[in-house]
Amino acid sequence: ITFADGDADDLVTVGAGFTNNLTVNLDADTDGNAISASAYTKSLTITADDIDIDAHGAGKATITGGTGSDTLQITADAATDAIEAQDIAGITKIETFQFLEATGTTATADLTISDNNAGYTHASSYDTLTIDSSALSGVSTIDLSAEVDSKVVLTTGSAADNITMTNSVNFGDSISSGAGNDIITVATGHLTSIDTIDGGAGTDVLKNSNALTAIDSAFTNVSNIETITAVADKQLTLTLGAEAAAAGITAINLLDDANGVDFITLEAGFTNDITIDFDDDNSVDNKVVATSYTKVLTV
Repeated sequence: ITFADGDADDLVTVGAGFTNNLTVNLDADTDGNAISASAYTKSLTITADDIDIDAHGAGKATITGGTGSDTLQITADAATDAIEAQDIAGITKIETFQFLEATGTTATADLTISDNNAGYTHASSYDTLTIDSSALSGVSTIDLSAEVDSKVVLTTGSAADNITMTNSVNFGDSISSGAGNDIITVATGHLTSIDTIDGGAGTDVLKNSNALTAIDSAFTNVSNIETITAVADKQLTLTLGAEAAAAGITAINLLDDANGVDFITLEAGFTNDITIDFDDDNSVDNKVVATSYTKVLTV
């Protein structure tokens, strides 16, 4: 099915009795595209250009997937069209958002999800949203922070991607950022041992969005992260041991010039050489405790 009406709402309802897999191609009109498939049990694929999703505006794309495997395929190009949470707040029960690269382009993605995109009822009844931009050769900017209770799996491509983790502590994020010098941003309390982060190739940075406290066990499933960098004027309190060493951390950049003491503890289990770059706060101290640390510390 291909939508082509440029000035009116399109609506497709797919019932349980329709037993074929189905592809629906969206158009870019500023009126609503609606797909209702809550009773449908086969595979639904929805295709769109990134501008098609962006063009509808707040709440005008209303898509409800069924009980099968449902995918929103978004073709991106070099002209980044930001898809904001309000643009996709009406998209539910779609398991996968997949970005494809337009032929002959260095395509980029700019996506901010809505909490509506992955539903949560209780610990044994929740949605997992998978986002895949690994086909893109340009930068993926993916903001997952609106998600507060369900699970998100994210895979990005070969560029220097910018990722903001969810604010859900229920199931852990699963993030693979591919090649490139990626930045992964996390809020305090939302980096835990159930999160899986693989920075891939390149020099990858874990960054805090607010004052961040993390103990060594938070890095249990973290790999290929070389640097922890504070956001400006936000405090870091870190305890680094064997798990942080296995994560690959070799540098910390402190940037809290106003709000408090940055406190870094290096345990004996932290077996990487490390460089810590102090901030220039003259009112409070930066503190490093490394009494049991046996490797090379550079400050």
